[in-house]
Amino acid sequence: MHKYELLRQRAEEFKFTLEKYAKQDSDVEWLLEKFMPWYERIQKKEIRLPCHEFPLGVYFANPDISPLAERYGFGASDNLLVTNWVRFEEAICDDLSSPIYLEQLRARGDPPSAILDELPPPEEEAPLPEPEKSAEPTGLRGLLHRWLRKP
Repeated sequence: MHKYELLRQRAEEFKFTLEKYAKQDSDVEWLLEKFMPWYERIQKKEIRLPCHEFPLGVYFANPDISPLAERYGFGASDNLLVTNWVRFEEAICDDLSSPIYLEQLRARGDPPSAILDELPPPEEEAPLPEPEKSAEPTGLRGLLHRWLRKP
């Protein structure tokens, strides 16, 4: 398995867990809605690893921001949601490719949650295309833009 396969698998597991909990908890339903754009980008292969732009972890850690931290956060009796979050976070941050992270696991006596034994395909490692820039303004607005940019 390579790191992008692991990411898609962990995203699927986390989505499944969110859907399960969302049936009984409207706060988890809200988190699922926030997660879905990321899930779709992951499935479309529009994410490059490591990705540290994913902001949802704070909802499990900070009770001042989210009631999820108290109900499901670290130390809660039901930890499946957080367990799958941590596994997803490990994949999206590409921690299992880090020798430092793997050494820390070994020092604690913890086995890695997955073994990355394949290199990802070159197309998944290639930089993503730049988003298209908006066209230059035309008409009076374009004239003002060009005039204001002149030295």
